[in-house]
Amino acid sequence: MEKDTLIRFSVYRYEDDLDTLYLADVYVDKFARGKGRGNEILRAATEAAKTMGAKQICLKALDGSFQSAWYIRHGFVAIEKQGKHIWMIKSLTDGTD
Repeated sequence: MEKDTLIRFSVYRYEDDLDTLYLADVYVDKFARGKGRGNEILRAATEAAKTMGAKQICLKALDGSFQSAWYIRHGFVAIEKQGKHIWMIKSLTDGTD
């Protein structure tokens, strides 16, 4: 396996909230960063959400981290602070991906 392929992520949703797909366990190895792998993860999660009929993607990130700033640049907004983390959400129905 090449070093730049070391990525992982999970998506899930709850039966009582089918409109929301949760993105979790996102990891891009330091050797793969800056090569568009995070963008691939967001595209895959967005496609999964749309296929499942979800209207939004929600995730938790470390507040003030480069990851939270990256998510903001990709259309996520902070909705709730929880300790050192923030919950973020991105609508899939506003016409932007």
